[in-house]
Amino acid sequence: DPQSQESALAPEFDIADPLMKAQIAEALWEAVRDAELSPARFIAWTLRELPRTADDIVHAGLLARLEVAVRRYLSDAQRDSFAPEVERVLFAEGALGPGSPARRRSLLRAFASLAWSPEGLEELRRVLDGAREVPGVALAVEDRFRLVQRLLVRGAPDAGARLASEAARDRSGEARRHAFVAGAAAADAAAKRAVFRLLLDDASLPEAWIEAALAALAAPEHSRLTEPLVPEALARLAELKRKRRIFFVDAWLAAFVGAQTGAAALNAVERALKDARLDPDLRMKLLEAADELERTVRIRARFAGV
Repeated sequence: DPQSQESALAPEFDIADPLMKAQIAEALWEAVRDAELSPARFIAWTLRELPRTADDIVHAGLLARLEVAVRRYLSDAQRDSFAPEVERVLFAEGALGPGSPARRRSLLRAFASLAWSPEGLEELRRVLDGAREVPGVALAVEDRFRLVQRLLVRGAPDAGARLASEAARDRSGEARRHAFVAGAAAADAAAKRAVFRLLLDDASLPEAWIEAALAALAAPEHSRLTEPLVPEALARLAELKRKRRIFFVDAWLAAFVGAQTGAAALNAVERALKDARLDPDLRMKLLEAADELERTVRIRARFAGV
């Protein structure tokens, strides 16, 4: 209820018990998803609680919800406002602060998903170049491409060159997969369409590569670039069900429906649901993914002015 929400959100309310903190986090998060509590207030609460959360499972849950709230529910102007605090908590006081190497790595990865400001992107470059070391954390191949991917999402001028450099320094199969995934995150409509066509029509492309690239292609920050792809992505559902593994359609819908943020994508989903030819199991999967999109559109309309 509103009164207990206010009590939990108050700065002086410190929750020591991990189970109680997890339950309160879940209750506050459901209030956000029901468009009752603003994402901005939840983000501020999460940034306050992260440094004083000792339990790794609860900490990981907070990071996961923080990423959804920042990437899907905020407007660009709101991200501009929150960026310094998000980057400070995750990187300057998180990844570079006290804690186990595992905790620092999880904070670095969260920072790589949420870095937004020019200063934050510059920190990504310093880590890549070795000018900034995260204590006890050696960058794995996955981590290096994760940092480059964020530069691509943000449309950084040097992102393409850095992707090429990373791909050249490691030609293993794992690195080639990570390079393909990172490349799908480029902030360019034509590049998005080209990758989309590859995912649909290139029979030689390993399915594991396709699944891994879906989230990068459909980055929530790029929803206006990927929105035009949604009608065809939905029209191909029956074909994908026949040709791909059992859980592939779930990943496809998570990208082209669940990660969208705009009303136009929701309209496309509603039109697809009216198609009498849609298989019953696909209808249920689409309804599940549509719930996330509908919530996102409602939250952004109320709290982000979108």
